[in-house]
Amino acid sequence: MIKKKNMLKDNCKNSKQLFKYLCEKARTHNCYKCYSTLERITKIRDTNALYIGNGSKWNDITDRSDFNDESSEFINFGKSFSFSKEESVAMWMLYGGIHKLGGMIDFTQKGINSILETKKIYLGYFDGDDFIEISELSREKFNIFLIDMIYYKENTRSYYIKRSDESYNNLSKSIFSKLKLCKKAYGWQYENECRLIISINKMFIPKKCDTVKIDLSGMDMGKSFERIYRGPNYPLDDVKNSLPSKLADTIDWSLCDESNCQKNNHVKASLT
Repeated sequence: MIKKKNMLKDNCKNSKQLFKYLCEKARTHNCYKCYSTLERITKIRDTNALYIGNGSKWNDITDRSDFNDESSEFINFGKSFSFSKEESVAMWMLYGGIHKLGGMIDFTQKGINSILETKKIYLGYFDGDDFIEISELSREKFNIFLIDMIYYKENTRSYYIKRSDESYNNLSKSIFSKLKLCKKAYGWQYENECRLIISINKMFIPKKCDTVKIDLSGMDMGKSFERIYRGPNYPLDDVKNSLPSKLADTIDWSLCDESNCQKNNHVKASLT
């Protein structure tokens, strides 16, 4: 007897089942790419620390407002990763492409699993480049987990949802409305996002704390720190302890320069 595959469409009977499925899929990836500036990426390795914000500075306005419900007794902190096997031009453009300062660390599954087993976290905030630690929480006072994001379009009576290369075209609106922390508008689907989330009861969070720090020292990160890349248009060809992007020399980044963008916009305006 052939065992039926467990797919997205098979797990849409209720919100709890779908949420569980997305968490299970999040643990199966071999790539967890974190894009930012190269300075911030190398700081993860050099300080052996991962910093996770409360979502208040995310560029997706809807996601930002949905991530933390003021009526909830919990506050969530989240870190985004892309589980795409290949580098993404769109992600490089979003993180440092125009300013030519992009960087990316591709965490291994072993590294991510070690992070998920962390026994304590530190709460605080940033004062410039310095993290000001205010309190420490042990494992019983926080919940940490991974979840894959779904990307959605609204139909007349339901939702079309997509995760990686699988989709479902008839998710009920009642189920969709109950899903929390794991949905983004379809325009973001190129990210293939897997999100690390830490949920903490508000009673344990001192005022002013908007960031969680995880100490990576002593963890088995696999080859994660060997998988640090500089952006494909990074201005220096040889940066210590970083690898060149596999997309280097494949894109004409000069078309993204501010001066050229202004020139192109001027030409476009004169033709309309």
